[in-house]
Amino acid sequence: MSHIVYISGSPTPYSRTEAVLKFMSETLKKKGHTSQLITMKDIPANDLIDGNWNSDAVIRIGEQIEAADGVVIGTPVYKASYPGVFKAFIDVLPQQLLAGKTVLPFMTGGSHYHLLALEYALKPLISIVQGSPVRGIYYVDSYIDREQPEQPIVDEATYARTMQQLQNFIEIIDPTCEI
Repeated sequence: MSHIVYISGSPTPYSRTEAVLKFMSETLKKKGHTSQLITMKDIPANDLIDGNWNSDAVIRIGEQIEAADGVVIGTPVYKASYPGVFKAFIDVLPQQLLAGKTVLPFMTGGSHYHLLALEYALKPLISIVQGSPVRGIYYVDSYIDREQPEQPIVDEATYARTMQQLQNFIEIIDPTCEI
């Protein structure tokens, strides 16, 4: 089975973004895939601010991502883009961080007005670090209930789209897997 790394670009613990990441992780774990969650708290703030590419935390996280068969990146939308801490996180990691990796991107935001941030901010960033993004998902905050960790996606159409995109993602990595 495959090993999937889940990266949360949210600076907030217990965020809607992390609720969706954990749901996706648990869904694929049930099919035998292993997973690892990486958050913005995993690299010390000073390493991010100072651009410390050689810190132990940065090296360790780079190695963890390199060992993954696929990557899921979720981030909230802040002022029409991803949070600055997520960009700082990407900036301290190796330039070809996602080379050869299939990446499922998604964003969470307060309204549909930020929908294009996925296509015009997050996906280009993934491509710059050599990742191959598949069709992403945008979640309106009201479609996610953090208090329901087993199934936080409360909008039926969004849940169906999530399951379809998760299937499309995992089929690229493991063509024999059905969720």
